[in-house]
Amino acid sequence: MHAIAHSEKLYWYMARAGGLTSWWLVALTVFWGLMLSTRVARGRATPAWLLDLHRFMGGLAVMAALIKGGVLKNCVQMGKYFVKGLEALKKRFSFMREIRGKGLLIGVELARPAAPLVAACRDQGLLVLSAGEQVLRLAPPLIVDEAACDSALATLDRVLGATA
Repeated sequence: MHAIAHSEKLYWYMARAGGLTSWWLVALTVFWGLMLSTRVARGRATPAWLLDLHRFMGGLAVMAALIKGGVLKNCVQMGKYFVKGLEALKKRFSFMREIRGKGLLIGVELARPAAPLVAACRDQGLLVLSAGEQVLRLAPPLIVDEAACDSALATLDRVLGATA
């Protein structure tokens, strides 16, 4: 799947085909699902290849929505924006060692255990995870906007300031 998503031919096709391809894939997937649930599978076991074809078309429709719908572009832009804000926090808090990640999956390596920060963030209404003992994992939704990033950064600033 990874090789398909980064294929130049697929990108060229999706960029040129516009929303028509996305709608066509969704319609075809829904139609095929209706056929599977009503006509084809009526009282019989459904062959595995029919179900695989339905899943494949559904995957294509999702991929088209991600690429053409701007979700992936938003991930890249908001990921850079979020990391820039975290870099500003890193300058203020010396126990933040490293910020790494790609897109909107970001890890902040700390010089202390991450578990107390995870609990403090949760108490403030920000859901974060730990990835190991000293890494704070940030995974906002793919459709996050600047306002939500700013709110998360402000919450992190308060929590990090209270635990410094």
